[in-house]
Amino acid sequence: MTNAKVIGDTLAKLRERSGFKSQRQLAMEAGISPATLSRIEAGTQKPQPETLKTLSKYLRDTSYEDLMKMAGYIEEEALIATEEVDEYARELKELFADDPESSSFWYEFKESSPEDRKRMIEVWRLINSKEKGRTPGDKQGT
Repeated sequence: MTNAKVIGDTLAKLRERSGFKSQRQLAMEAGISPATLSRIEAGTQKPQPETLKTLSKYLRDTSYEDLMKMAGYIEEEALIATEEVDEYARELKELFADDPESSSFWYEFKESSPEDRKRMIEVWRLINSKEKGRTPGDKQGT
């Protein structure tokens, strides 16, 4: 069985477990072409990362990262780093849970790829390191 066929079979099982009786039903709900989903499940087309991201929102018991790994877009090493990123994100989310302005950040963060998440956290750490030791009244960035 080819890798594309394994991916297709797995997505078909996930679709059915998620309560979608037909490819068309999932495709219409997710806003993707029924023909595209049909080709993916048949194993004649490898799903694009953006398609996997969309499908992950509708499939139970799986995540975008799981689908990306299954499709060969993410290696195991990257998943380990993603787990570290997710833990850091949980800590930050708790810190800002009562800040309504941060809700859009968390939505974007959650929907971002693992690589984008890592970059966002690197920027956050850079900002924090520059702000360490600042006292109220100091100019920003000094």
